[in-house]
Amino acid sequence: MVSAKKRLFRLITFFLSVFVIIGLGRSVYGLWQRTDIVRERREELAKIQEENRQLQEKLMEMQSPDFIEQQARDKLGLLKEGEVVVLIETPVPASAEGILTAEAHDKRLKWRAWWNLFF
Repeated sequence: MVSAKKRLFRLITFFLSVFVIIGLGRSVYGLWQRTDIVRERREELAKIQEENRQLQEKLMEMQSPDFIEQQARDKLGLLKEGEVVVLIETPVPASAEGILTAEAHDKRLKWRAWWNLFF
């Protein structure tokens, strides 16, 4: 009977060992998957930090007096004291209306030319 108790003890120990090994294997596999997640999150964090750095630089640039002055000149049309604005007008063709009427006149004459050709 002693040998049957030893066999039962060994069998129970074997199954417990297998159960523990399977549990450890699953834990190791889960940690391995989480390291991939951690690596992805670190890469995402690095991208976000780089974007944040660029936005901080852009903010500093936009808060500079030179940028504010340039925007005031471009968008609001403001000038410094003593500056003079020179406007250069682009010439418009004097016969712009005449060109349109001539094109309309040509279209009217085309149908007559076709009419005369066939009839």
